[in-house]
Amino acid sequence: MTLRIAVIGADHARIVAEALPGAILQVVCDMDAARARFIADRDGAESASDAQATIARDDVDAVIVTSPDFTHAPLSPACIEAGKEVMRETPLSQSSAERLDVMQAEETAGERHIMQGFMRRNDPACRQMRKVLHHGRIGRALMRHNWHRNVATPAAAFAGTISTNLVSHARVDQDGARTLGHDPDWRDRDAEACRRQNRAFVKWARGGAYPELASSAWDGYAAAGIAEAGARALASGAREDTSLVSRPAFCT
Repeated sequence: MTLRIAVIGADHARIVAEALPGAILQVVCDMDAARARFIADRDGAESASDAQATIARDDVDAVIVTSPDFTHAPLSPACIEAGKEVMRETPLSQSSAERLDVMQAEETAGERHIMQGFMRRNDPACRQMRKVLHHGRIGRALMRHNWHRNVATPAAAFAGTISTNLVSHARVDQDGARTLGHDPDWRDRDAEACRRQNRAFVKWARGGAYPELASSAWDGYAAAGIAEAGARALASGAREDTSLVSRPAFCT
C-alpha cells in the first residue's frame, strides 16, 4: 500500500516528495494558495488552501501538519474524527488545556492517531548522548544549559508575545531535555532527523507499530506544561509549579 499524504503548511512537502519510500505527496495545503500551487506543481502534487477539507478527502490517508502554531488546535481533532494518523510539528496546540482535550479525543477514539513532531529524538547524536548519560559514563547530569536560535524571528503579529515565543520554542528544548539529548550543531542534523521521523511516521501509518522514538500527545502536553511554567517563572521571578496530569495508559 502506498500511503497518500497531505502536508498542511508547506515546510515538509519536499521531504515527503523525495525521501519517504512507501508514500507519495498527494496534497499540499497552505493558507497562501499561490504558495501551495507553486510547491505542489514543483513536487507533483495537488494544491489546496482549506485544511479541514483536505483532512476529509477520500484520497488522503495520513496528514503531516507544519502550519503556523495558531492553526494547530482544531487540526488534530479533525484527523482523529476522520480516522487518520497525523504527524504534528510542535505545538499540538497553544495551551496545555487544549492538549488535554486532544488527548481525551484520542482516548475516546480508542486508538492512537497522533505522533508529535519532536525530531531531535531521531537525531543520532542526541541518541548517543542519551545512551552515554543513561549508562553513567560521565556521571549524573546536574544541569542543562540550552540555547535555541532560529535563522530568523517571525514578525510579532505572526508569533505573538515574548512569552508565547518562549513557550513555542522551549517545548522542543524541554522534550530534548526529557530525553537527554544535545545538539551543538543542528543545521544538517535537523533535516536528517526530520527525514527519520517522517519515515517512522509512514511505517506506523501503513499499519506498523507505534514508533519506539515517537512522541505521543502526552509528550507534547508535558513539554508544553514545563515550558509554560518557565514562562510564568520569567514573569514572576519565582519558582512555578510544574505538576502534570498522569500519562494516560494508551500513551504508554
